[in-house]
Amino acid sequence: MKADYSYTGALKANRVIFPKDHIKLGAKLNKFAESLNIEDFDLVTVKDQQYYIYNYVGDLKGRKNVSITLSYPKDAFQKDGYLKAFISLDTSLSPLEILTL
Repeated sequence: MKADYSYTGALKANRVIFPKDHIKLGAKLNKFAESLNIEDFDLVTVKDQQYYIYNYVGDLKGRKNVSITLSYPKDAFQKDGYLKAFISLDTSLSPLEILTL
Protein backbone atom coordinates (compact mmCIF):
# COMPACT_ATOMS: atom_id res chain seq x y z
CA MET A 1 0.00 0.00 0.00
CA LYS A 2 1.40 3.39 -1.00
CA ALA A 3 0.79 6.42 1.20
CA ASP A 4 -0.17 9.53 -0.75
CA TYR A 5 0.29 12.86 1.01
CA SER A 6 1.14 16.47 0.39
CA TYR A 7 2.86 19.00 2.62
CA THR A 8 2.76 22.79 2.55
CA GLY A 9 4.61 24.89 5.11
CA ALA A 10 7.43 27.26 5.95
CA LEU A 11 10.99 26.60 4.86
CA LYS A 12 14.28 27.95 6.22
CA ALA A 13 16.00 30.37 3.85
CA ASN A 14 19.34 28.55 4.13
CA ARG A 15 18.04 25.41 2.40
CA VAL A 16 19.78 24.49 -0.88
CA ILE A 17 17.97 24.44 -4.23
CA PHE A 18 19.27 23.60 -7.70
CA PRO A 19 18.14 26.27 -10.19
CA LYS A 20 19.41 26.21 -13.79
CA ASP A 21 22.49 28.36 -13.10
CA HIS A 22 23.50 26.31 -10.05
CA ILE A 23 22.78 22.69 -11.04
CA LYS A 24 26.04 21.19 -9.75
CA LEU A 25 26.54 22.87 -6.36
CA GLY A 26 23.13 24.35 -5.69
CA ALA A 27 22.33 27.70 -4.09
CA LYS A 28 20.92 28.67 -0.73
CA LEU A 29 17.43 30.16 -1.01
CA ASN A 30 18.46 33.48 0.53
CA LYS A 31 21.42 33.91 -1.87
CA PHE A 32 19.28 32.85 -4.83
CA ALA A 33 16.61 35.41 -3.84
CA GLU A 34 19.28 38.14 -3.68
CA SER A 35 20.33 37.31 -7.25
CA LEU A 36 16.84 37.98 -8.64
CA ASN A 37 15.54 41.32 -9.91
CA ILE A 38 12.27 42.88 -8.83
CA GLU A 39 10.99 42.18 -12.37
CA ASP A 40 11.32 38.44 -11.65
CA PHE A 41 8.72 38.76 -8.87
CA ASP A 42 4.94 39.20 -9.02
CA LEU A 43 3.20 41.69 -6.75
CA VAL A 44 0.19 40.06 -5.04
CA THR A 45 -2.24 40.94 -2.27
CA VAL A 46 -2.90 38.47 0.54
CA LYS A 47 -5.24 39.47 3.40
CA ASP A 48 -4.93 43.20 2.58
CA GLN A 49 -1.10 43.03 2.55
CA GLN A 50 1.04 43.27 -0.59
CA TYR A 51 3.97 40.94 -1.24
CA TYR A 52 6.49 40.34 -3.97
CA ILE A 53 6.52 36.61 -4.70
CA TYR A 54 8.66 34.34 -6.85
CA ASN A 55 7.93 30.68 -7.53
CA TYR A 56 10.65 28.08 -7.98
CA VAL A 57 9.72 24.58 -9.11
CA GLY A 58 12.57 22.12 -9.02
CA ASP A 59 14.78 20.17 -6.67
CA LEU A 60 15.54 20.91 -3.04
CA LYS A 61 18.50 19.18 -1.42
CA GLY A 62 17.09 15.86 -0.26
CA ARG A 63 13.80 16.23 -2.14
CA LYS A 64 12.92 16.13 -5.84
CA ASN A 65 10.36 18.31 -7.63
CA VAL A 66 8.96 20.75 -5.09
CA SER A 67 7.32 24.16 -5.39
CA ILE A 68 8.93 26.92 -3.33
CA THR A 69 7.44 30.39 -3.03
CA LEU A 70 9.80 33.20 -2.02
CA SER A 71 8.06 36.20 -0.49
CA TYR A 72 8.99 39.73 0.56
CA PRO A 73 6.64 42.40 1.95
CA LYS A 74 6.17 45.12 -0.68
CA ASP A 75 8.06 47.72 1.37
CA ALA A 76 10.94 45.38 2.30
CA PHE A 77 12.04 43.89 -1.03
CA GLN A 78 15.43 42.13 -0.59
CA LYS A 79 15.99 43.65 2.85
CA ASP A 80 17.79 41.44 5.37
CA GLY A 81 15.47 39.41 7.56
CA TYR A 82 12.33 39.85 5.47
CA LEU A 83 12.54 36.89 3.08
CA LYS A 84 9.98 34.17 3.81
CA ALA A 85 10.01 30.85 1.99
CA PHE A 86 7.17 28.36 1.71
CA ILE A 87 7.30 24.85 0.30
CA SER A 88 4.65 22.63 -1.21
CA LEU A 89 5.12 19.05 -2.33
CA ASP A 90 2.10 19.59 -4.60
CA THR A 91 3.60 21.39 -7.60
CA SER A 92 0.14 21.96 -9.10
CA LEU A 93 -0.60 24.65 -6.48
CA SER A 94 -0.03 28.25 -7.54
CA PRO A 95 2.21 30.47 -5.40
CA LEU A 96 -0.85 32.44 -4.28
CA GLU A 97 -2.61 29.22 -3.24
CA ILE A 98 0.46 28.22 -1.23
CA LEU A 99 0.44 31.57 0.59
CA THR A 100 -3.26 31.40 1.42
CA LEU A 101 -3.46 27.81 2.69
